[in-house]
Amino acid sequence: MLVTEGVMNMKGLTSQLSKLNVQNLKTRSGLTYGEILKGEADRLRGCIQHRLDIYLASYMPKVYKRTHFPAPNASSRTDLSCFPLP
Repeated sequence: MLVTEGVMNMKGLTSQLSKLNVQNLKTRSGLTYGEILKGEADRLRGCIQHRLDIYLASYMPKVYKRTHFPAPNASSRTDLSCFPLP
């Protein structure tokens, strides 16, 4: 009889927990878990943005000067009329 009662209590507990909205639960500090999660997501976004800003500030892309001539290894192309002479 005790095993059956335990199973019935677990089903009731599972049902109650499945209906529970965790975002509205308050912590000891008075904040809800949803507020804490949003705050931590903002903090993570700030950390990622800071790292991206550092990387982009140090990045210097190489600028190539176009010559309108084919690359030396473009020997498979025989029609050079699309490359005007300077």
